[in-house]
Amino acid sequence: MQLIAYFAALLFAVSVAAMPAPAISSAPAPSAAPAHHVQWHYGANCTDRVIETSDDARIGDCVYITQGYTGRSFSWTGATHGIEFFISGGSRDVCNGLGNAFFEETGCATAPPGVNWQSFRFLPPPPTKPAVTTSRPASRTVTTSRPAVPSPRG
Repeated sequence: MQLIAYFAALLFAVSVAAMPAPAISSAPAPSAAPAHHVQWHYGANCTDRVIETSDDARIGDCVYITQGYTGRSFSWTGATHGIEFFISGGSRDVCNGLGNAFFEETGCATAPPGVNWQSFRFLPPPPTKPAVTTSRPASRTVTTSRPAVPSPRG
């Protein structure tokens, strides 16, 4: 009888282990972050045709335009902590070197004279400064057994 119970338990364990796991599905959680939207423009001051649009840039990622394209100006929304643009040209491509940072959440920026923008990145939040605490030595009272000395009066 014990042998039958053992085999029944073993058979149940094997059949449960062989069952496929349940499928898990979920909808993506709504994001509290603003939508990041950037457009490269042919003309200065965000005029003329739009060359390219980026709607999925994440903070800190370098986003760049390929196939030799560049933009005279950029328009953007959702730059909570700012955005940094990089001009086109050799070692400066793909977010290299010093960029031009703008701290408006929404705006338009034209590249400096004679150059175009090639890449950008959304800036991360500034680092938080640790709280500064100061400690003072505990005050103490000193007592003496000497009599008080009168101050000289002049």
